[in-house]
Amino acid sequence: FKICFFIFLGPLFQLALEASHIESDVWEHLRSHLLFPGLGETLVFALGSAFVAAVIGSGWALLGLFSNHKMFWYSVVMALVLAIPTYVMGFVSLSFIDYSGPLQKFVILNFGEGWHFEPRTRLWAILIYGIATSPYVYFSVLAGLQTQIQSWMEASASLGVGLFGTFRKVLLPSLAPWILGGASLVALEASSDFGFVDLYGVNTLSRILYKSWGALFSFGGAARLSLVLLLVSLFILSIARLTKKTSLERAARFEGIGPLFPLDRAHRALMTLLFGLGLTLLNLLPIAILGSFASDASLWRDLPWLQSLASTVEVGLVASLAVGLMMGLLFFSRPRNRHRTLKKGKFLSLFLIGYGLPGTLLAVGFYLFAAKILGSGALSQGAGVLFLLLVLLYFSKFSGLMLRGLLNQEQQVSPETLEAAETLGSRFKKWWRVELPIYFPALTLGLFLLFLEIVKELPAALMIKPFQEPTLALRIYQYSAESDWPRASVFALVLIGLILAMGLLQKWFWHILKISKNREAQHVSSN
Repeated sequence: FKICFFIFLGPLFQLALEASHIESDVWEHLRSHLLFPGLGETLVFALGSAFVAAVIGSGWALLGLFSNHKMFWYSVVMALVLAIPTYVMGFVSLSFIDYSGPLQKFVILNFGEGWHFEPRTRLWAILIYGIATSPYVYFSVLAGLQTQIQSWMEASASLGVGLFGTFRKVLLPSLAPWILGGASLVALEASSDFGFVDLYGVNTLSRILYKSWGALFSFGGAARLSLVLLLVSLFILSIARLTKKTSLERAARFEGIGPLFPLDRAHRALMTLLFGLGLTLLNLLPIAILGSFASDASLWRDLPWLQSLASTVEVGLVASLAVGLMMGLLFFSRPRNRHRTLKKGKFLSLFLIGYGLPGTLLAVGFYLFAAKILGSGALSQGAGVLFLLLVLLYFSKFSGLMLRGLLNQEQQVSPETLEAAETLGSRFKKWWRVELPIYFPALTLGLFLLFLEIVKELPAALMIKPFQEPTLALRIYQYSAESDWPRASVFALVLIGLILAMGLLQKWFWHILKISKNREAQHVSSN
């Protein structure tokens, strides 16, 4: 426990200590030109993106309610959006609306030169980022729809309130906490994003921190910027805690409200048209743009995408296994005394907030912390030390994903099972014969989630740079920052393919696991 909390809290305390040592001229420059403008940009971008995502995500969920047997496909569309990292969606959209993109060419050709527009603006960034993160709100609202809201709508329909009255008096107030919960996640992601905002030139605190890290030559200045970004993240996290807790469960079986409020033929056609429009904008158009840019076969022959793929898989596997093992040991080593377990459980919940901490902030904190303990010379001796530092950073940021699954699984374990396990004697026997089979699904799901998050993570890896061969995410940022859309598209397609392959592998693994459980249950019942 002490070692893990030392890893998690040490870099944050080091930021506070380092922030007290700063040159007066550096602080004056930060305060006058970067800090307050960056804070304003961060809040506007985060809240604006959350609003756009709330409108699109909740609208898409409500639209699916009228398609009784098609809710699964609405969820598939949003799941595919989640498979595209935000920085990939950023350069795809930018290549479409940029000066040389097809949209501006069409506008200028049909309406004249006076109709061209600047694509790298905060407004465009908010709109595109809100679209790219709308699945957070969609799956949050979907989780809310699968509670008691269906029975409330049926009661409303039986009273003759009608569709509009049900929506205004029952559905919207009931879903408001779930919408706010998903929107707060979007705001948290937006405040900590780097790759997307850098492409659009939005000077949020995360971007300012990255740009200043190598330009100010001041650890104290970077630490103070990091502390302000930390306060913003904690503020948004507190909002998320006040709203209803949600989960991104992609359950597709929902009966909808079509039978309660049947639509005529014209409205059903409109619903189908809106679904087609959403499918085109959210799935087909981004993939088509990537495919058109990467259609040159010479790019696939010349670019080192296989080496980057191998580096990405290696980093993802090693880091996810290390993070999963550390959190597993921390979880299963908790004392079994009731009062001590409760006390340790409260401290363990600190790791749940790690996901909301920006990668740029953690990169600065861990670098300063390691430099204080090991000395700055040790960090320049080789990539091995930096990679170990990045793995510890991933533990602080992503281990909460594993922990949340284990805690949810723990709530489903009956007290009788735990009491029966106590009769096995040794602690290892109890873990091997009882706890491991119970928690195995949560452990495997946690490893899949860790892998997917680590291979997509950009800011921390970009600041620490421990890789001899750049990963797919770093290659995408490198080429998209240079507006080299064809090369960036090649690596983006490979990364999306890797994410989808891991998603299918997870589905296949869970299917096999379910079959084996059913066979075991049948064997036990037959005996």
